[in-house]
Amino acid sequence: MHFDDPVTAAWVAAAHGMGFSVRRSPDAWAAYDGQGGITVSDDSGLDADDSAASLILHELSHFLVQGAASASQPDWGLDTVNPGPDEQRRERSAVRIQRAVLLRRGLQDRLAPTTDYRAFYDALGADPIADDPLAQAAWELLVERGWLSILDAALGATAGTPDCGACGACCHRGFGALEIPADDPFAASHAELLEITPDGARLLPRPQGWCPLVVQTTSGRRWACSEYGARPLGCVRFEPGSPDCLDARERAGLSG
Repeated sequence: MHFDDPVTAAWVAAAHGMGFSVRRSPDAWAAYDGQGGITVSDDSGLDADDSAASLILHELSHFLVQGAASASQPDWGLDTVNPGPDEQRRERSAVRIQRAVLLRRGLQDRLAPTTDYRAFYDALGADPIADDPLAQAAWELLVERGWLSILDAALGATAGTPDCGACGACCHRGFGALEIPADDPFAASHAELLEITPDGARLLPRPQGWCPLVVQTTSGRRWACSEYGARPLGCVRFEPGSPDCLDARERAGLSG
């Protein structure tokens, strides 16, 4: 499976380096089949603050907390249908590992969890695995197996790619109105937002310069798309870090 987004691709590669494949599907939020396959939601199931990369990292964090033997158990041996106190404790340990990994490159806000555990995650501070034996054992496994360098490579790729949630250039000053092809599903589902030019072209205008789909979030991501899972095809194909992306950032007065 090909992943155009370089950040998603980097974390898919990290999962592969640890022995797992990744696929995206509308049928699951995040799951593990017990046979080496991680599934995370495709864009249609993601909220504005979500990212596939964060979900992949979180699944890998669960694997580390559960231990190497959990690779042969669906959902790493966790009861995801009726989670009890032990599952909740292990979820917190996985959240601790996720933050500890992200702190290595200052990415703790960019790929943070967006579940009910976000407040717990934010309160962990600079030493998230302190006083948690499960998380400490998970970190030791990460180091002993040589997987930390694999995650560091994904962290480097993430840090080197413009953060869409903190940027917004392609949705604002970077470009004018977005043309919507007639065969784009967005043309039918959001016809009320479009303007038709004299020659029949469909445009998504930008009142006050901003795309009307952009929303400001209350999380670490400053900007997000209210219709992310059903956004126009031109946006779907717009790759972070691409020449067009860097051009938009330059036009918006942001760094390259």
